[in-house]
Amino acid sequence: MKARFASLGLVDFAPFILDVDPVISSRLWIDPVAYVESRNSQSGFRIVIDDVASGALTFETHDFDLMHGLVCHYIFACLTEPLRSGAAE
Repeated sequence: MKARFASLGLVDFAPFILDVDPVISSRLWIDPVAYVESRNSQSGFRIVIDDVASGALTFETHDFDLMHGLVCHYIFACLTEPLRSGAAE
């Protein structure tokens, strides 16, 4: 991902830091169709990918590492999709 961020002209490899407050419910939008929501009523996270054309995928977990891995995989897939589809040529 460092090379991808560099190709976007970003100096910092990690351009933002997310601070999740366990008391306040918060939502981090990853892109126009995907977000991570911290849930204050229950300790845990909800990941939603809502593509109107094909439906929605919702995943709930209490495991931060699992949530982190899924979000990283999703971001990596989005960043590399043009390369996989041949659109970057």
